[in-house]
Amino acid sequence: MHKMLQDTISESEARSLTLEYRKNQSELKKGFLFDKAQIDKTFTGQPETTKFRAYLGQQCGTGKLQVVVVAAAADENDILDTFYDKADPCPNYT
Repeated sequence: MHKMLQDTISESEARSLTLEYRKNQSELKKGFLFDKAQIDKTFTGQPETTKFRAYLGQQCGTGKLQVVVVAAAADENDILDTFYDKADPCPNYT
């Protein structure tokens, strides 16, 4: 059993949410994998960062889905200095 932290959801709720998504969006990727060290490195030097926001994007021509991560300040406004888009799509078996 995982330790529940503030602002987290249970494994059961996570499974329910992702299952519902997969049922309704079967042709889309199930998720994206982020490298923590790369995220830390990318957003170093932005002390005002308190949150991260992830946007779904799509490459022109190929239609490939990509996640774009941007830092956000405590007021929840995006900090538009640095963007991270090196998430790896999860394989079909995950």
